[in-house]
Amino acid sequence: MINYLGQPTAWANTKTHEDKFCHYDDVQIFFGNLHIWLIHIDWFNGLNGKPRLNEPHTLEPWVIREDASLEEIKEALHAESLPFQTETKYESTILKLESGAKIYFSEDTKMLDAISVVSR
Repeated sequence: MINYLGQPTAWANTKTHEDKFCHYDDVQIFFGNLHIWLIHIDWFNGLNGKPRLNEPHTLEPWVIREDASLEEIKEALHAESLPFQTETKYESTILKLESGAKIYFSEDTKMLDAISVVSR
């Protein structure tokens, strides 16, 4: 991954695991036993509230941005024919995609909080 993305902007260990994770600006990548088990975005510091990846790389953010609403993301998923299930948990509304991606929204505001892809 470092060969493709370059050096991360920061490295750290998680408190509950010996797993390491690194930041590529807004993208957090978690490692355990030499494989990636989680890609997570909960910061949106790029232009117009879109997630940012370290230079020279960019993300194709689709409709993902800091102020995206639950309804806006649902409409975009339907437009792309991406099936999902909705669940309420942890004071969040979560859209769960078949790919394993989860998109989290604040239960109060129905605005985007985070995106996670878990492989474990």
